[in-house]
Amino acid sequence: MAAAFFIAGGALAALALGMMPTDPARFEAPRWVIASAGVMFMAAGFVPLGLGCGFPQPVNQLAGLIAALGLGAILNWIAFFPGTRHFSTTTSLLDAQVGTHSAGQATGRILFGLCALLVDALVAVGLWRMVRSLAGRDHDKGRMR
Repeated sequence: MAAAFFIAGGALAALALGMMPTDPARFEAPRWVIASAGVMFMAAGFVPLGLGCGFPQPVNQLAGLIAALGLGAILNWIAFFPGTRHFSTTTSLLDAQVGTHSAGQATGRILFGLCALLVDALVAVGLWRMVRSLAGRDHDKGRMR
């Protein structure tokens, strides 16, 4: 599983850095957003690898935090950065697609904005807990959470 995350993340990072041939006109997002997706996938690859190989807890926490930061960067760009965004909705009934139609930009930005704020809050809490545990202030009998 980790290898799949590393390969996907590496491909996105290579694309963002211009190491893979592509038509720049096809990019609908800035290269930093694509690079954020690559970093997110590569960091997410460390999570199952770290758990399986017994990496120290701070390494696993840092990998998870970096993955969440990548996701947050993407969500914040979609919701709050200038530019036109295209959203669509799909309706399904009993596992069959009934219809797809365009959704308004305001609705899409609001929904992505709510998700971005949630991820931002999770990153802030994760960072706070990581710093607190590294500083030795975890009062839960030495157990890291």
